[in-house]
Amino acid sequence: MKVIHISNTHLIGINKRYSVAQKRINGRIVPILILSNDYRKQLKAFQKVIVRPKELLLGSVSVSIDVKTSKDVDCVVKAVLDSMNGLVYRDDKQITLVVIKKTTIKRGQPEELSVRVEENQ
Repeated sequence: MKVIHISNTHLIGINKRYSVAQKRINGRIVPILILSNDYRKQLKAFQKVIVRPKELLLGSVSVSIDVKTSKDVDCVVKAVLDSMNGLVYRDDKQITLVVIKKTTIKRGQPEELSVRVEENQ
């Protein structure tokens, strides 16, 4: 089942996934990591174009990602898998296989992403 196809997009890098905030714990101010606004926007953009199955996939699943980017593939994988939680499958812990095919493009060129998800038999 093809779940996502996005062309002419800009994928965020892993370094923009988190931002640092401060929180008071037991009277002390400590730094904490929170999901950045850029990462949240990326997830929402993916979620808008996801083709949802009639019912959530409940068994183990395989995910195939075909991406055209200049970034590391790990930047793409986490956002893609997170965006499908609760929309395609219940939780990404159901994933037993991830296959990634990357086509390297020059920086500044439009990036492209296609994702297929299949329930394992």
